[in-house]
Amino acid sequence: MGQLNEQQATDFLYKNIITKAVGTEPYVEPSVHSSEVVNGDIFLMCSDGLSDLVSKAEMEKILSKGLTVKEAAQNLVETAKSLGGHDNVTVVLAKVEEDHDSKDLPR
Repeated sequence: MGQLNEQQATDFLYKNIITKAVGTEPYVEPSVHSSEVVNGDIFLMCSDGLSDLVSKAEMEKILSKGLTVKEAAQNLVETAKSLGGHDNVTVVLAKVEEDHDSKDLPR
């Protein structure tokens, strides 16, 4: 919700409380954000096994190295483990490889 800066979020007492989960209620209102997607964009989904140990700045540094998606994911996991990662470290990366006009998309 943008109410905490990165440092406050890191130290927040309730940072690990799950506020939304699929399967706990008949309907879950998703959090949605939309923005322009361009060739080369990389989307990252991860568990707190990564985000608790590796800063956003370090994640961005790793993702901007020009590695393959597989190499970048492995690098992120290895970085978390090297920082003492004891939790599971889950990383999912998706890289946009081509631009398409909306007229080219199937309907």
